[in-house]
Amino acid sequence: MTRPTSHFISSLLVTVSLLFQCTLSMAEVVYPTDVRIVRGSISGQPLSVLNQLQQSGSSEQNNDWNAYVEVTPDKKRFNGHFVFEVDPAYKQAAISAIRVATNTLAAGYGEQRWSFQLRDFQAKRWVWVYGNRVSTPWHWYQREKVFKDNPQRFINQSGSIKLRYISNNNADVSAIDFMQVEIVEGDSDNVEPNQWKDISIQSRINKVQPMTGLVLWADSHNNTLLKQTDEFVQLEYAYVRPSDVVVGDGQYDWSSVESLLNDIASRGKQAILRWYYVYPGRVQTAVPSYIKGLADYSETIEISEGQRTGFPDWSHPELQQAHLDFYTEFARRYDYDPRIAFLQVGFGLWGEYHIYDPEARLGDNFPSKPYQAKFLQHLSLVFKELKWSVSIDAGDSSFSAIPGESSLLNLAFGNFDDSFMHQQHNQYNEEMWNVLGYWQRYKTAPHGGELSYYSSFDQRHGLDEAGMYGRTYEELSAKFHISYMIGNDQPSYQTNARIKSAGLANGYKFKITEFKASSEQSKVTVVNEGVAPIYYDAFITVNEVRSSQSLKGLLPGQSLTVTVNSGGVNPVLTIESDRLVQGQKIGFEANL
Repeated sequence: MTRPTSHFISSLLVTVSLLFQCTLSMAEVVYPTDVRIVRGSISGQPLSVLNQLQQSGSSEQNNDWNAYVEVTPDKKRFNGHFVFEVDPAYKQAAISAIRVATNTLAAGYGEQRWSFQLRDFQAKRWVWVYGNRVSTPWHWYQREKVFKDNPQRFINQSGSIKLRYISNNNADVSAIDFMQVEIVEGDSDNVEPNQWKDISIQSRINKVQPMTGLVLWADSHNNTLLKQTDEFVQLEYAYVRPSDVVVGDGQYDWSSVESLLNDIASRGKQAILRWYYVYPGRVQTAVPSYIKGLADYSETIEISEGQRTGFPDWSHPELQQAHLDFYTEFARRYDYDPRIAFLQVGFGLWGEYHIYDPEARLGDNFPSKPYQAKFLQHLSLVFKELKWSVSIDAGDSSFSAIPGESSLLNLAFGNFDDSFMHQQHNQYNEEMWNVLGYWQRYKTAPHGGELSYYSSFDQRHGLDEAGMYGRTYEELSAKFHISYMIGNDQPSYQTNARIKSAGLANGYKFKITEFKASSEQSKVTVVNEGVAPIYYDAFITVNEVRSSQSLKGLLPGQSLTVTVNSGGVNPVLTIESDRLVQGQKIGFEANL
């Protein structure tokens, strides 16, 4: 939207009032009597205009220049201290609480951050009240907050309360419409209980959710296309090579990984990575060069997928140890990095846990079963947060250590299926899914894959709304609880709208079914209407205050009711997660 001119811009409502209405108590209501401008300037309206709440809606709908005070930053920021005078006797009185409520209209949080702080005269510091993080740009924004803990600390010896309003830059102006301080003296035991009220909220999920949906390769589409995929693509996939990182024994250069992750994040996307050693048609493996230079290390070159292909020497102890050490270091650096959504791991061709031709020779061109077990258990130790998956081909007991081994089957890994939707999917593929117990596994780790390349027909029609081979993409996704699916060629065959609708059928989908608020708390009920849970912490958040309970692991069809220690007249509800990159947002459905 076009920013309004200065006399049509932002307003800010600040109310400092008492939360509790106590029996046998006295209350005092005061308004700002003075303001000290530390940085910036203030318009000429009298402070008395702040005594009434008058503004609502957007700046175009309601912008009475005479009803509010406009504040303007200097070359760096705005900093103003508003002073409220109260009876000094309240310094010693039995005050039960103080409430701060606001109504603001300002630039968006990404452009300019505005915040309020109360002066704590005992601790000699400013105490955060709230900011504009969840406000709608250029819409009046009502907020309130309660302080019960030793409210006398906010009154100095002369009977003054100071409320600071401050910006982080000089991007734009803001304004103040209303300020009030209400102080109540009384016994907190006589406080009446909170009065809950239903909150009206309307919201629609209008884009594919973070960490779900169709996935494009990071290097196969130009940046212009990728930057235009915000609504229908949230993930990008990349093969990565250990030889590009391991530059010596115990020596690592992560610059190529950093460049890749930064590039993907710059488009508002997250990465799915898969480290591999073998790629059909490449005679040079991705084994680090220092290992290849060892006198007793011997790789083989054989025909695979009709092409000359190099295979590692998995009998060599240095490769075995270096492989473990590499993942230790990778986890140390990237376990909690929001630029990476998921990790895929495996051996053999493309790291997909198979070699079709030549045969997989355990302990030679493919790791032995004991080493496989050691590696998988190692991953379960080094990764505390990042979710990792192995191919469904790991369900084949002829070369995989996993089938029948409860110690491995009980590890919290997900699965990916690299031929999803192909004609015989209900045969071998489904058998592998069953061996790995997909109906339980998806509860703790993500399921994904790639649309089948068995034939050009599969790629062209895999996302057809009518489906192919007797089932639709949505049906198969629901059955196997799919969170994401690589579909790099789909922009050539399907519309953006279809890619978006298919992606919305994957992963989690939150709906708010109840929202109640009192003066200091909110109660929110959320149900997961998707086909899988969210695999990282996400929190129902009201007025920037998060619930203590996470939505992580909330299964399809399950609901969760949380209490948040923030409420008020017009509370703002969001879902917040630290596992997102800039530009990503978790949406929700609501019609209350």
